[in-house]
Amino acid sequence: MIEKSCTMDHRNLDCLLSTNVGNHGYGDSLWFDAKYGIETLNGSNYKKWKRDLEMALGFLDYDLAIRKQAPKKPAEGATIEEKAHFAKWEKANRMTILIMLKSMSPTVKGGIPPSNNAKEFLESISLKFKESEKAKMGSLINKLTDMRYAGNGCARVHILNMIDVGMNLRGYGVNLDDNMLVHLSLNSLPIDFKQIKSSYVAQKESWSINYLIAICV
Repeated sequence: MIEKSCTMDHRNLDCLLSTNVGNHGYGDSLWFDAKYGIETLNGSNYKKWKRDLEMALGFLDYDLAIRKQAPKKPAEGATIEEKAHFAKWEKANRMTILIMLKSMSPTVKGGIPPSNNAKEFLESISLKFKESEKAKMGSLINKLTDMRYAGNGCARVHILNMIDVGMNLRGYGVNLDDNMLVHLSLNSLPIDFKQIKSSYVAQKESWSINYLIAICV
């Protein structure tokens, strides 16, 4: 139970969290991990933030709040088990919201509608970042298809940069295989690489991206 000295105010999140997690039974070390083991959500690290959050909540036994729908408040004649289940969810829900708020940057926090339901709050955050991910994915696709080697620096470095963009796209679920990366990389090379392009077209076997890097200088 939250101590009377702690009020439900975002400015007192440290007080609320330390009191409740400290009473959880795992001691100060777990409180430290719960508070600092979640990377602050800043707009570009949503996937890692969510993994950190889920691990911390699971360790604290608060993940019930994001796994299950909110139970109905027990009626006056409810059983002890029903009351205990609701009390457990209620605390998990309250603490999960506080932990999420504490692990979000002020900018991100200001863009998410407040909620008294942890599961719905997390879904709102997920929706916000799915929209951001679509925009980022579109930006990466445009970047990859627009990349051209102008002769400045090493062609290998240029191809490695294209691979890096391609790997980032795979992280967003884009099905970009090595054959497509080879094709896009060759298209990005100028006429000076005409012989390499002709060899690629003439051969029946597909080239690996490593082979393309090896023959480009």
